[in-house]
Order: sequence, then structure tokens, then C-alpha cells
Amino acid sequence: MRLEKIDGLITEEAVETYKTLLRFWLYSLPIFLIIVILLNFSSGLHPKHFFSLSGLIVFSFILVLIVLKLIDKRKHSPLFFIIVYGLGIAYPLITPLLVFFITTYSAPDFTLSIMNHTIPSLFLIMTMATGFSFSFRASLLAGIFSTFLFMICFFTLRHDHPEAIANKLQMVGLSYFIEISFYIIITGLLSGLIANQARKMLAKLLDSVKKNEFVTNVLGEYVSQEVKNKILDEGGLQIEGEEKEITVLFADLRNFTTISEDRTPKEIVSILNEYFDTMVETIQKNGGVIDKFIGDAIMAYFGAPIHMNNPQQKAFNAAKEMMLNINEINIKLGKRNLPILKQGIGLHHGVVVIGNIGSKTRKNYTIIGDTVNLASRLESLTKEIGKELIISDAVIKNLDIQDQNKFEIIRDINIRGKKDLISVYSYNLQ
Repeated sequence: MRLEKIDGLITEEAVETYKTLLRFWLYSLPIFLIIVILLNFSSGLHPKHFFSLSGLIVFSFILVLIVLKLIDKRKHSPLFFIIVYGLGIAYPLITPLLVFFITTYSAPDFTLSIMNHTIPSLFLIMTMATGFSFSFRASLLAGIFSTFLFMICFFTLRHDHPEAIANKLQMVGLSYFIEISFYIIITGLLSGLIANQARKMLAKLLDSVKKNEFVTNVLGEYVSQEVKNKILDEGGLQIEGEEKEITVLFADLRNFTTISEDRTPKEIVSILNEYFDTMVETIQKNGGVIDKFIGDAIMAYFGAPIHMNNPQQKAFNAAKEMMLNINEINIKLGKRNLPILKQGIGLHHGVVVIGNIGSKTRKNYTIIGDTVNLASRLESLTKEIGKELIISDAVIKNLDIQDQNKFEIIRDINIRGKKDLISVYSYNLQ
């Protein structure tokens, strides 16, 4: 296999699953050691047999610990990882064979007994454990490999104990060999199927988390979880850029520069945070997305990146709540001997370009276009004509009739950047 192809197999997930397998053995080997100690007390193992088995377990524990530390602390080549991965899968499968031969040479009288239950059980456990590799192929091959190793044990036993064949003992019968081999292969197959399904579920979960993180990174924290979920349900963000018909909201604090001149930086930040926290919550509650903060101003939009029925009404509802909220904010600020705030809000509806816009090193998911510019101009107009909320004709025509009746039309307004005079609509809370 070429190194480039090998490199493609070494993903962060593959390394983590392999480390999970190693940790499994790290926790399991002390249990095996305790079992051997208990067997020594209950069955009276031969000292040579006991120390050989204990030594194998301790050696295996140290080996697993070293490999785990190497993977954790050092960056190795992909080929090195493939070799270690193969050994990590193969070595546990070989240990039942090692246990068999250790017993054969250190306690031959005990060989028939362990072949009846211990050796088959170990092969089944080792094969099942390969499921932690989250690889169907690895588990299936482990089942086949373990069957081959069990075959070595079986025929070695038949060779070394012909009396067992003559006495027709179960552990040397061909039917016993076929039955255990079948169990081992099936265990490998089932472990592989379960591991494969678990890997798919984990991959799906990981993909969902990554998409959610991507939406958060692109839109920031200024979009509600409900909007995030809808974006994910509808297939994610189109970051390349697309045209959308949306409603844009601009809100700005009036004369805040003058207010800031007599305040400490700590007081300025406290005032702005009080204002932004309340207004952001209100906008999000009505389905809006915060595009950015511009000094003491807020830019938001309704109807993107997910579709919204009647974004004009949603934006107006948010603006109306913001007008109510600023009164509550001023009550709180007054109790702290801080100046009261006044704001202006502008709404316009139209087509914008929305997408990831910026340089190679820094991009923002934002909106641009004449609709954005006009919404900003309407917000600026609130200060010029002494109104708190001004909206365009494109917004008012989609509002509920009872809301439309509360607006006052202002005709023949000159908007900077527009050649023709336009009519706008103002709204003040009663």
C-alpha cells in the first residue's frame, strides 16, 4: 500500500478508537491477574505455571501501557501506526495460544482442563474485544485468525494426548472443534456488525456536532438554538453566497457618544451590555439573527438563513418589544444613577446577498445590498425627524391591519443615496 493511501486511513477518529481498545486491555489485564491469583489459591497451580501466566499478564500490561503512551505523546508516521495497530489487534488474539503452550510445558496435566473451557473462553473474549476497533473487517478477520489459532491448540492437544482420543474426551473430539470454531467466527462476525453500526452512529453524531459547531462559528452566538436546529434540519448554510428576500433591522442608541464622554469605561460597557443583552434576546425570540454590533448599534435580519413566513411582521414585533424594553432598561439604569437611553429603529424589506464574505484570512457570514443600506438610512432618519421607529412601504404592506393603522405616513422624504423622494412610516408607542 502506498504511503499516501496509508496516510488517508490515519484519522483522528481511528487513533481514538485504537486508544479505546488499548484502554480496554489496560483495565482488563489486572482482572485477568486477579483471576490467576484466585485460581492459584483455589486449584493449587504449579508454581512455574503460576509465575509464567502472571509474567505474561504483567508483560502484556507494560506493553500496552508503553504503546498507549507512545501514541499519546509522540507523532509517528502513518506506516508506524499501521504496524502498531496490527500488532495491537493481533497480540491479544495470540495470548490464548501463549497461555495454552505455557500450560503445556509448565503444567501438562492441566492442559486438558483449560482446553475444555479457559482457552475457548479466552479466544471468544479476545475476538469480541476487537469490536472496540470499530471496524467490521478487523473483527471478522480476528474471528478467522482466532479460529486458526484455536485449531493449532486443538491439534497440538490431540498430538500430545492420544489417551484423550482413546477415551473419547470431549475437548479432543472433532465435533467440539467444529462447535468452538463456529462460535469464534460468529463472535467475530457479530462484533464486526455491532462495531460497524456503532461507528456509523458515532460518525452521524460527530457530523451533527461538527455542523452545529460550524453554524455557531459562522453565525456566532447571536442566533437562537431553535434557529440553529432549523438550519441543520434544512441542510446547513449556503456559505458561497445567495440572494434572499429578508427584512433588515437597524437599531442605534441616540447621542451615546455624548453620554460616553462623562462616563468611565466600566460604566460604558455596563450600559451597552445591559442594552445589548435585552435587545438580542428580543430579536432572537422573534426569529431574528444578529448580524453584527456596530459600536452602539445593532444590525439584524429576519427571514434568513432559514425561510420565515412574513418576516416583516416578525421584525416589527421585535422592534415594538425593543421600544418597550428600553423603558425597562432605563428604570434599571436610573436606579444606578446612570443616564437614560434613547434609540432609533429602522426596518426595510427586500433582496440581499447573504453568505460568507471577506478576505482569505477573515470572513463573516453577513448580508449586503441596497436593502441593507436603506434600512440603515431609515434608522438614521429617526433622529432627524424625532421618531423612534421608521419603516418602509415594503414592510408596512405585510403587517396586520391593526398594526398598519398605528403608523403615520411621512411623504416626500429625501434619503441619502436615493434619487427620488420616498414615503416612509413612523411609529411611536402610545
